[in-house]
Amino acid sequence: MNERRGQSLSDSDARWQPPHAQTIYEKQIYSLKIECGPKYPETSFFVRFSTKIDMNGVNSSNGVVSPRAISMPANGGIHKASKLSCRKQLQCLMMAKENMKFPQPLEGQCYSN
Repeated sequence: MNERRGQSLSDSDARWQPPHAQTIYEKQIYSLKIECGPKYPETSFFVRFSTKIDMNGVNSSNGVVSPRAISMPANGGIHKASKLSCRKQLQCLMMAKENMKFPQPLEGQCYSN
């Protein structure tokens, strides 16, 4: 996967389906936007769901994923995350017991921003 400085990574991540692990998320397809700014890789990239999702670590009003929720340090550096590790960490969040109880919005609903 190509992760160049200042490049939007969202094109290749437009649609994403979580793993089949008997979760409330498994039968839905989510739009996930991963973008890196002009200071990437010195700073981490920005992760946001376009499709509505109810999950700890995701802002319920705009779909922004908290860097703390997926262990992405704000300063990037040697700990910079990759798109693959980001998706794997989101999958782990989806399988977490505390996230299994949240009712999910109907498939296809998107955030307005």
